[in-house]
Amino acid sequence: NNKKMIDDKNLAEMNLDEVAEKIPKINSYLIHEHVFAKKIRDIFDRINANHILKNTAGLNRFWIQTGGTMDFLKEYSIKYSLEEEYDKLINLCENGTRKIVQILKPKFVLLFGNYAADTFSTRDYPRTFNKNETTFIKLTHPSNRDGGVEKTYRDLYYWIEENNDGYKYFLEG
Repeated sequence: NNKKMIDDKNLAEMNLDEVAEKIPKINSYLIHEHVFAKKIRDIFDRINANHILKNTAGLNRFWIQTGGTMDFLKEYSIKYSLEEEYDKLINLCENGTRKIVQILKPKFVLLFGNYAADTFSTRDYPRTFNKNETTFIKLTHPSNRDGGVEKTYRDLYYWIEENNDGYKYFLEG
């Protein structure tokens, strides 16, 4: 859960109170001091795009907060012979996530990490800039233990280099 992402327990409680069981009225990337928010701000600052964070929404492909890993949930499902239910839960969340993106029609979807990228197949969700459709950009997850923020920034920087018109459109928010 989000409490694992924040060192200060009081900040964690405040964060949870503001986002649990309701549509948040604040943008966690801008307001909160959890590790992921700081990393996102750092990356967007490096590409001179912090201003667009105010119009950004986060969405996880798996709707249950697990603290960054789903290993315990997978192990639990195996221990209690619930693999089929586990797979159904994953499919429900991933299908719902794709449906939410289709309904909202955002300009851009940043796919942080392989699991997010796999949820949006390149066949159905091409990784090319198109001003008239949602553009999907695959990036290393900022919390990746093998480079994290630096690799995420590099991935985004390379995308910008290859898609200058897309970057200008991205900056418009």
